[in-house]
Amino acid sequence: MSKILTVKQAAQEFFGGTISQEMIYVLVRQKKIPHVRLGSRILLDEEVLQRWWEEELAKNRQT
Repeated sequence: MSKILTVKQAAQEFFGGTISQEMIYVLVRQKKIPHVRLGSRILLDEEVLQRWWEEELAKNRQT
């Protein structure tokens, strides 16, 4: 089972501090990063986030 991350956890644990919480919020507002909203909370599934990240990397390699 995959781990569910808050924005803070995603910034620290998944991205290792290379992407700020503010940038994640921007990506969420732009609907560019997979997430779920539960009330005011924004949650990210680690496995889905990993697949999204790999797709983004592949897109950047093609250009």
